[in-house]
Amino acid sequence: MLKNELSPIPKTIYSASEFETTFFPVAQKDLKIGSNYVGIPLEFDGLALYYNQTIFKNANKTPPTTWEELRALAAQLTLRDEESRIIRGGIALGTTGNVDHWSDILGLMMLQNAANPASPKGQLAEDSLAFYTIFSKTDNVWDDTLPASTVAFAGEKAVMMIAPSWRAFDVLELNPSLKFSTVPVPQLPNTSVYWASYWAEGVSKKSSSDKQAVAWELLKFLSQPDNLQAFYTAAAETRLFGEPYPRVDMVSKLSADPVAGAYVSTAKNAQSWYLAGWTHDNGLNDRITKYYEDAVNAVVNKGASPKKALEPTAEGVVQILSQFGVSGALR
Repeated sequence: MLKNELSPIPKTIYSASEFETTFFPVAQKDLKIGSNYVGIPLEFDGLALYYNQTIFKNANKTPPTTWEELRALAAQLTLRDEESRIIRGGIALGTTGNVDHWSDILGLMMLQNAANPASPKGQLAEDSLAFYTIFSKTDNVWDDTLPASTVAFAGEKAVMMIAPSWRAFDVLELNPSLKFSTVPVPQLPNTSVYWASYWAEGVSKKSSSDKQAVAWELLKFLSQPDNLQAFYTAAAETRLFGEPYPRVDMVSKLSADPVAGAYVSTAKNAQSWYLAGWTHDNGLNDRITKYYEDAVNAVVNKGASPKKALEPTAEGVVQILSQFGVSGALR
């Protein structure tokens, strides 16, 4: 959306080879326009699996590493009342209205399943949608009567949720005594695909050349290891942790962290697409997400088949990508 507004990074700031050895591979795909890089990430984020340590300990369970393990655990840890209404969901998954990052999660599932979210046709895309909705439609471990996933997890009405690192601050604000941790998101057999959704800083083309030069110097300064670590340390004095590092050479500094570690330790295998939630861009992400939202709701609420539900999604996504001059190929 900003490709015509962004100044390329001068080679004196980061040459292409320097950029590619400094930042995670997903940044190389996301921040390249033509032959130029146009942004410098100062943090990294994506998705990880949050789990309630107390409930897991009492049930003698360990965090799942595969989706089938997660599905089985979610069923075992769901509690219902005498009328079979869910009073504690095993995991917040399967709906759109009360799963805070449902679009990211569905995007992750599609990428893991080798489906192309730019052209959601065929069995791989249909299976991805079917699996996302199975937690609500078939397994009944989550439904739209429960609070939003972050609120539910903080209030122990959800045992697990999938969310970015910054949701940890919301959880602790809502329930400072909650004992929880994060682990990497589950995988399909023989996959190692994770999700990236993060901020990057750029410089406007409309600025004068001298101001652009100063701005890039500042961003290079901010992106150096010592300065990133100083920011992190300062932030960690007032909250659980700072911004997870965007640099390959800083992974080891956070890999053991009980929350941030799950994000940086998998960042080299993270991918992204235009299903990032909470961008509020009123454009590319939001419009594509709306088509996928309609598809999920058609399956869950109207009983539509995944194939039928994805037909308008496929048409709409192609139109939106064309309007923004974006290739249908995965980034």
